[in-house]
Amino acid sequence: MWSIIFKVFGYIFFRHIAFFVVLYTTDKAVKMVQSSDLRNREDWFMFLWLFGLPVLLEFLIIGLPMGYGLNKLSNSNRVYIYVLFLVLFVVEFLFSNWIYGTQSAFIKTGISVVLFLVLFWKRIF
Repeated sequence: MWSIIFKVFGYIFFRHIAFFVVLYTTDKAVKMVQSSDLRNREDWFMFLWLFGLPVLLEFLIIGLPMGYGLNKLSNSNRVYIYVLFLVLFVVEFLFSNWIYGTQSAFIKTGISVVLFLVLFWKRIF
């Protein structure tokens, strides 16, 4: 169970990194955070609030149910687990839409689905 949880946490972290790389390369208005921008405690707090908190919340809201579903996946309950994954991706879209906006939510959800299928292909099918 713990190995699945760590893999799901790595998936969520990698997904955020990939999402921000796509945002930085496609949108010219997005500014990269430099180490010189983080000068005092308030800057570090804001950095962790904007980048660390969403990862933690998504792990709690999406990652733990996803890890549970991947752990309990068997032939008898496959349909229920697929519905769980679909609901989790819808929740992720709504969460991303609330934080980043509609266009970025579509990008993030697309990255999430592709990475999910790539990383957990053997376990799902």
